[in-house]
Parts: sequence; structure tokens; C-alpha cells
Amino acid sequence: MTVLRELADIAHDAASVCGVMMQRRVQQQAEELRTGAVRLVFRLALLKLGILLIAAGVGFLLWGLYMLVADALSPAASALILGAAILLAGIALSWIIKRTVT
Repeated sequence: MTVLRELADIAHDAASVCGVMMQRRVQQQAEELRTGAVRLVFRLALLKLGILLIAAGVGFLLWGLYMLVADALSPAASALILGAAILLAGIALSWIIKRTVT
């Protein structure tokens, strides 16, 4: 009977050790996941800021181009020409993306 009792104690201790080891591993993975999530959110925020700055820069470039063309032509003709050019550039970019992605 004593041998069975000792075997039961050993099995209990082994299960406890395995449980502690698994708990530490899960905690480590949770910490890695948290760190990765924080890095991802930070990078996405920086990406959003970069896209916003690029959009502002492109907007100012287009506005300057509009003002330049408006001096040579009428404002309505300038808006028509730049609108058509931007529309064609957007269509071309969409077509290129569609062909390369699919």
C-alpha cells in the first residue's frame, strides 16, 4: 500500500510541475502577444499619420497646379483639366493594382 501511495504522490508532483511549466509558457506567450499587439497598433498609427501627411502634400501640390493653370486659363477650365487628369490617374492606378493583385 505504501508503494501505491508513493506512486500517487509522485504522479501528483509530476502533474503539478507540468501544470506550472504550462502556466509559465502560456504567460510568456500572452506577454509576447501583448507586445506584438502594441507594436502593431503603434505602426498602424504611424502609417495612418504618414498617409495623412502624404494626402495633405498631394492636396497642396494639386492646389498649386490648379492655381498655375487657372492663371493661364479660366478657373473652370483649370478645374476641368485637373479633374480629368486626376480621374485618369486614379483609373490607371486602380487598373494596375487590379492586374498585379489578382
